[in-house]
Amino acid sequence: MNSIFDYWMNIAKQISEKTKNVRYKIWDWENHREDIIQLRDKLKSEFITILGQRINLITGESEDLLIPARNKVYNYIIYLFHYCKARDTGASGNWVKYYDLMDGLSKGVIPFKNYMDELKNLLDHSQSKTVKAIELIGGIKAEYGDFSYIITLLPNVNILFIYHRGDEEFSSELNILFDKNNINYLPPELIWGMIGEVVNRIKIILTILVK
Repeated sequence: MNSIFDYWMNIAKQISEKTKNVRYKIWDWENHREDIIQLRDKLKSEFITILGQRINLITGESEDLLIPARNKVYNYIIYLFHYCKARDTGASGNWVKYYDLMDGLSKGVIPFKNYMDELKNLLDHSQSKTVKAIELIGGIKAEYGDFSYIITLLPNVNILFIYHRGDEEFSSELNILFDKNNINYLPPELIWGMIGEVVNRIKIILTILVK
């Protein structure tokens, strides 16, 4: 069996070949509908819900379940396409750092650090409201740090936020861990990209819903 790195590289080549004559909107729904529709049988549903946003796997139409007034929501086509190509291994329950997901990832680089800093700042200054927003998008309490939450991005694709409060001696700390098997469902750049989706979703909910 090829390494997971080789596997996702091969998928990238398939995308390049498939869209070589597409001048723009590479991730337009119609370009990938036939692949994504396969998720209907895999999930035994015509819908998938991501962070409180429901997507019709047949039509590509999406609905914000938390903020009905929002007529258009991002439909995660790039994530759904890769997810339908996943090696379905299930979640492992083993939490690891980003660079431990796959051999070859640089241990000196945290590509989602800006998002981590944004979320930590929200927790530092608006903790109760931010926690409420996390729960609204499906966050489930875990037993780590001062408090922690598991967020399921896609079925079997889980991330863990662990927050430690600061005091007079130490500053607060936020750690983000990933289920070891996430890499079988999404390539590394989409795994860290989803951190941005989570943080941006929390910010939208804080602005509109949580007062």
